[in-house]
Amino acid sequence: MEDEDIMTKEEKELLRQQAIEANEQRILHLETFLDGFPLDTDVNKTVALEIGTAIMFIEQETEKLKSYVFE
Repeated sequence: MEDEDIMTKEEKELLRQQAIEANEQRILHLETFLDGFPLDTDVNKTVALEIGTAIMFIEQETEKLKSYVFE
């Protein structure tokens, strides 16, 4: 593998931080959407449940990213 194909620890850390920030923005966007979402129909309740599940998975991925340490 050539040297230019290998990422430095600093580059990896920058990408990790950017991914965490992007995930946090996704979560905020979805939570804001849900705040005003009416739960007046079964379809809306199902959509809200799916969005809640997506938020949970994004939060899990974010926690994994936060735990990574590059050596």
